[in-house]
Amino acid sequence: FGDPASVFHAHAFDATNMVLDAIEEVAVETDDGGLLIPRTQLRDAFFDTSGYKGIIGTLTCDENGDCNPTTTIAVNEVTPSGDFKPSFTITLDLEEAK
Repeated sequence: FGDPASVFHAHAFDATNMVLDAIEEVAVETDDGGLLIPRTQLRDAFFDTSGYKGIIGTLTCDENGDCNPTTTIAVNEVTPSGDFKPSFTITLDLEEAK
């Protein structure tokens, strides 16, 4: 809203959609047309996310709600033919970085 998107715009997009999917999974329509979203069930549904295909990759959350504590970073070189040639790849376990 008036500011440029940060470097985490894709993460925010995926997180929002994961929460909305969890809400859709657990929400109950009440007799008067309202919507009841049980907090514990919402938390459990979010933590149970597995194989969510987002724009930053495929996300799976653990029992603490941490999604993909392991990540791979790759640097590719564009060859003269336009192909990508891997020049550096590293896999980081974010749990070990704590």
